[in-house]
Amino acid sequence: MTLPDFLRQGDLGEIRFVGSRIDLHFVIERYNQGWSPEMIALEFDTVSLANVHKAVAFYLENTAAVDAYLRETDRLYEEALAKYPRVDLDKLRARLAARQKEQAAKAEG
Repeated sequence: MTLPDFLRQGDLGEIRFVGSRIDLHFVIERYNQGWSPEMIALEFDTVSLANVHKAVAFYLENTAAVDAYLRETDRLYEEALAKYPRVDLDKLRARLAARQKEQAAKAEG
């Protein structure tokens, strides 16, 4: 897939907007969820409304290739989640609270 001038492909295959860290995946995902270009541009303020419109047009002209890219990025994301599980913040907070309570009890002596 040949990218237009407002998109660039990174070393790991990611497709981002030039001058931004926003991936094409995020913009097209929201477009497919029914968001308007204006809503998308407000969500990602480093991507101009004009570039959101261009991205949607690019997607509509290259649907099969972009959909394949979206599937691949979803697959890589799921693979990363399986390999590097998320921290359970509730458990972490509970451990911290227990440790602080234990230290307070020791300090009171």
